[in-house]
Amino acid sequence: MDQVKAMNSYKKRHRRWQDRIPAQTRYLSQLVDTKLIPYFEQNGFKQVGASAYGDTEYLIEAKDVLLQKKINSQIEEIEISFDKYDKPCFQITMHRNDLIPPYKSISHGALVRKKNQYVCFWGKPWWLPRVFWLKMMSDKTIKKVFLIVPQILKFLDSGVVSFNIGDRKNVID
Repeated sequence: MDQVKAMNSYKKRHRRWQDRIPAQTRYLSQLVDTKLIPYFEQNGFKQVGASAYGDTEYLIEAKDVLLQKKINSQIEEIEISFDKYDKPCFQITMHRNDLIPPYKSISHGALVRKKNQYVCFWGKPWWLPRVFWLKMMSDKTIKKVFLIVPQILKFLDSGVVSFNIGDRKNVID
């Protein structure tokens, strides 16, 4: 399966996933599709349906979004992953790897609220019942995230960790 077929398969699976999830999660997912993904695509990233390294056997899950940009012998990836239990929340991770086996990791991080966090779910807090999560809250979440996503591009370009990038260490051996 080539990348075009993989992407077509991903789009169908993603649409089916959006059709079956709760309305609050669907709305947040549609905001990600219409606000965040175009921003990254304007900055040279391309959404893909299969893994980064040409291994089309590893298809991207329907609840995830993978964006890639190849630079010489390296690849930058941004992954937006929704909660596996369909709660209206997601996390954003990013990394840069070599494209040459063994695909050495150069930098890895996640978009977080505070510098001391390593992972952060954006959206509904765990303690809030889903019925109380409103569309307005999803809009506010996307606006917050959209203000800090430029830090992702800076991190991938320079490897320098900023306030909203959680990274245990800048270079992973």
